[in-house]
Amino acid sequence: MKIRSILTLLFISNILSVYGQTFLDQDIDMKKEHVIETIRFSDKNPPTEEKIKNLNSSVKKHISVYLRELKSVPASFWNIKNVLHLDLDIQGLSDIPNEIGKMKQLKSIDFSCHSLKALPNEFGNLTKLEYIEIRTEIDTFSFPNSITNLDKIISIKFTARNLKKINGPFFNSKETMYLTLRCKPLAIFPKNIYLYESLVEAKIEGSFIEISPDIGNLKNLRKIDLSIYGEKPSLLPENIFNFPKAVKFALKIKYEKNLPKKIINLSALRSFDLMVFDLKNLPQGIEKCHRLFSLEISSSKLKQLPSELSQLKQLSYIGLGLHSAKNLPTFNFESNTLERIAIWADKNQPLNSTPLNQFPNLTRLELSYVNMKFEHFSSCKKLETIGLFGSNWTTIPEGLLEFKNLNYLSFNTSKIENLPSFIDQFKEGLTIILNANPVSKKRDKIDLSNVKAKIAF
Repeated sequence: MKIRSILTLLFISNILSVYGQTFLDQDIDMKKEHVIETIRFSDKNPPTEEKIKNLNSSVKKHISVYLRELKSVPASFWNIKNVLHLDLDIQGLSDIPNEIGKMKQLKSIDFSCHSLKALPNEFGNLTKLEYIEIRTEIDTFSFPNSITNLDKIISIKFTARNLKKINGPFFNSKETMYLTLRCKPLAIFPKNIYLYESLVEAKIEGSFIEISPDIGNLKNLRKIDLSIYGEKPSLLPENIFNFPKAVKFALKIKYEKNLPKKIINLSALRSFDLMVFDLKNLPQGIEKCHRLFSLEISSSKLKQLPSELSQLKQLSYIGLGLHSAKNLPTFNFESNTLERIAIWADKNQPLNSTPLNQFPNLTRLELSYVNMKFEHFSSCKKLETIGLFGSNWTTIPEGLLEFKNLNYLSFNTSKIENLPSFIDQFKEGLTIILNANPVSKKRDKIDLSNVKAKIAF
């Protein structure tokens, strides 16, 4: 039985603060007969020696410290007993004292300290840690060798957007299931990550000059989000496309020459997101991703979507980001399962359309700065949503009256000049968006009394 009480009355908060504690909430588990107190310190309620002294040493605690004006906490802070969860948000804190090693009951830490540059050697004493999150803004961070003692870590989140170098080993717990590493300038991939045999989700960003084939050791990965920046990253290993348990794979890399040309085994894949600046063709073997449901591609040079995609009997969505592209890729395949197509082109370089009538079950068509011809999708009668943002259409074609399932039609930022005479034939329940069109300026003079559809100017 669990009872949750929130003490929010001001006079109660003031009374408690006299004793150095502001209990925002309590979790009381009657079955296990223990209380976890949440205590918050801030610039207005700083962790003074007196307040720390009066904390109940026998009660398990979740302590949060939010300091902007102060750069440290009293030495006695690290002697607080029974701390299970520790959050530090101290912008000026550059070093964690060795005394943190006394908090051996810690299960989770969350450090958001922009100046933090290292963890002390005694950090390795926190062998019960399961969840670690660190955010900093420095360019070099140091881990002690003792960090390898932490073998029960389930989740690691390390964000240092200016980081160029890591001194010492990275975490190497074989129990780690979730990893976020966001260090855009970092050139050297932490080798210990290759040992994460239990890893199921990874989001990794860096300017890595090399990814080892040892990444194949991560056989249990189910979700992969890998972004590699930098002008000249080395070739990715061939087995970067060999994760048979992966259901979601997002890969961002600048040049196609750094990309393996063949998919080895992504048989469980449901979502594939490729962001490659000069990608011309999809990797070979994509037709073997039989469970693929969603395919997103960002490129400026994609030539075609190959005929092999016809073999993907579960493919439902295709999204194309074509900024700086000169041509819209051709869709050289047919599909009865494809339901949604979304394409984003460059405002300064709108693209001409390509035929889409080979997708009879399409229900959503969303195009941004693509000059789509009506005859190129006129057979897609099941369409429910049509969005032509920034199109060159000057009028609404009468053929759209045949789209009986249509409930949303948008010409936002297009060139519609007038409402057609048949506008009153569109069904009730249909919304037509005409924002930022020439006709929008005439809205006060247009009689819509007989129009059943909802018109938005």
